[in-house]
Amino acid sequence: MARASGPIAGNVIPGEFTHAASRVHFKISDNDGHVWLEFEREGTNAVKGKRELLFFIGSGTRGRTYILEDSGFYFESPVNWYGQKQMWI
Repeated sequence: MARASGPIAGNVIPGEFTHAASRVHFKISDNDGHVWLEFEREGTNAVKGKRELLFFIGSGTRGRTYILEDSGFYFESPVNWYGQKQMWI
């Protein structure tokens, strides 16, 4: 349980994927000690953004969720790591 949650620095699993239903491309990366979630959809209903991920919940063995902050509120990231499948969803 000691590694089940905490600050994300040093505890990120980088990766990227495209969510087929929404056509949004997600990328999780570590840059100079900060972990970023980038997202982009081109074309109709285009969207593009970048948010810093601050915390993780879950050991990563079964799964891991990331937490971000916006305007003083904390939110669960729209993407999660599923360790048993070794994939982002």
